[in-house]
Amino acid sequence: MANQLVVCLVSEQTIPNVQFLKWYFTCKEPIEEVDLLLVTTKEMEKSGTSDKIANTAKKFKHSCQVYLPISVEEYDVQDIKNKLGTFFKEHRYEKVVANITGGTKIMSLAVYQYITEMKDSVVYYKPYKKGQDLPLKQLFPEQKTESDDVSLNLDEYLSALGLDYEPNDEKSFQNYSFNRELYKCLRKNSNGLRFFTALNTKNEDETWNLCKMDVLPNNCYKSDEIFAKNIVQYLKMDPERLPKNFKYYILGGWFEQFVYQYVRNKFQLPDSQIALNIKVKQTNNEYDVMYVYENKLHVIECKAFLQESNKISDKITEALYKLKALKDSLGLASQEYFYTTTKKVSEAMFKRAKDLKITIVDGNMLEDL
Repeated sequence: MANQLVVCLVSEQTIPNVQFLKWYFTCKEPIEEVDLLLVTTKEMEKSGTSDKIANTAKKFKHSCQVYLPISVEEYDVQDIKNKLGTFFKEHRYEKVVANITGGTKIMSLAVYQYITEMKDSVVYYKPYKKGQDLPLKQLFPEQKTESDDVSLNLDEYLSALGLDYEPNDEKSFQNYSFNRELYKCLRKNSNGLRFFTALNTKNEDETWNLCKMDVLPNNCYKSDEIFAKNIVQYLKMDPERLPKNFKYYILGGWFEQFVYQYVRNKFQLPDSQIALNIKVKQTNNEYDVMYVYENKLHVIECKAFLQESNKISDKITEALYKLKALKDSLGLASQEYFYTTTKKVSEAMFKRAKDLKITIVDGNMLEDL
C-alpha cells in the first residue's frame, strides 16, 4: 500500500477524471507509488465507467494500485460517508487527495465534508462552462488556481472512452508537398485521375501494368494516360508493376493523407495526438482522421471525388450518417467534420450537416491551401 491516495468521483464523462489523473500523476506529484479509489454508483458500474478510468490511469502510473470501486447511493450523504469510513478503517494513508469534479452534487458535498476532516488532505474541483476550458481549483486546505495545462494523447483519450482501436502504421504514402501539388493539378483538371478509375474497373489484380494498355479505357483521352504516366514517373515507380497500396493511394488515399497532414501542421500536433485510417473495434468502422486538440476528440471523414457525378449527394449523405452513428452509438462528446474535394455541395446538404452538428469543408474552402 502506498503512502498517498487519490479519490475520484465517477460520472458518465470520464475525460475530466482522466485529465486530472494525468496532471496529478505526471506534473503535480510525480511520485513512484500512489493508490486510486473510485467512488461510483450502481448505474456507472453497469456501464463499466470505473474500468475505463482505472485502465487509463495505469498508462500514467504503471504501479498505481486501483481498489475495487465504492458503490454509493448518489443522493444519500450518510451512506456515502459511512462507506468512506469503512474503507479508511482498513486503509491508512499519510495524504489523501480528492477530485470532486465528477459524481452528483450530493456526492461532491459528502466527499468534501469527509475528506476535509482528515489530517493531511487536499480537495480539487474543475469548474465547467460551455465553450471554455476553465482552470482547476484547489478548494482545500486553501483556495487557489492550479495550472493543469496537460493534454491527453489519442491513445489515452480513446482508452478513457473504453474504445479499442487499430491504428494504421503506414501514416504517409507521400509527403504533404506532393499531395498538395497533386491536389492543385486536380483542381485544374478534375478528370485527371479518371484513367486510374477506368483502369481499376478493368483490372482487379493485385498490381497494375500501365504498359499493357493497348486500347484506352472508355471515356478516357490520350491526355489522361499521359497525366497518369507522369505521376508514376514522378514517383519513380515501375509502370509495369504498380502495387496494391498505390491503387489505394491514387483512388482517394492521397486526399485522406492531405487532410491528415494539413490538420497536423495547422494545429502543430505531435504524432501521439493524431492518427490516419483508425479502425474502432466497437463500431467496426474505419475513420479517416482522428485527433485530440485542446482535450477534445475530433473525427474527420474524407471523400475525394475523382469525377463529378449525380451520385455525389448520396455519397455525402452516407458519410454524414456514418459520423453521426459514431457519436450516437458511443455517446461521444466530439466534433465531426466532412472534408471533400467537390465544390458542388448543396445548401440543403450544408443544412443537413449543421442539424447533425457536423462541419463540412468542401473544395471551395480548400481552394487556397
